[in-house]
Formats: sequence, structure tokens, C-alpha cells
Amino acid sequence: MGESTYATIHGAWGYDAPYAVIHRFVVSSTHQRGGLGSQFLQAIETEIGIPYYRIDTHVQNRKMRSFLERNGYIERGEITLLNGSKRIAYDKLIVK
Repeated sequence: MGESTYATIHGAWGYDAPYAVIHRFVVSSTHQRGGLGSQFLQAIETEIGIPYYRIDTHVQNRKMRSFLERNGYIERGEITLLNGSKRIAYDKLIVK
């Protein structure tokens, strides 16, 4: 758990707690807009059993940013990857 590139954020994380990071979240274009991505994300959040998640995406990736927001993720700021690339960072606390 944890990600070194999340240590510095231009903004602020919502919570100071152990977290899991989701990387490489992709749904085939032929299956997008049918709810499959939301179902998959919810399954990850439920089955992993960790209550706090962080994820990031390219600044220009409006589809992913909208998807994350529809699924309860909150935009927290901008991070910089080790290669210098900028990403928009999100987090979500699962309340049971």
C-alpha cells in the first residue's frame, strides 16, 4: 500500500490513512457506457477490504475524470510522477 509519487500533492488529500492505489483501469471501448466500469470499480472497493483508495489520471483525460467523479472519487489536486508527468489525483473513502 502507498505510492511514493503521492507523497507530494499540489492540493491536499482528504484523509491521512493507509490506502490502496488503483493503476491501469481500462474498459474496452466496445463495452463503455454500459456500467461495466462502475461495477468493476465497486467490486474492487468491496472485495479488497481497504477503506481508502487513491487513483490518478492524465489532466486531459476528461472521460476518466468524469467516470471517477460519478463513482464518488474527489479531485484532490495535482501530483508529479517520477518522469515529470503531471496527473490529477483523486481519492475515495469507503464508508460502511
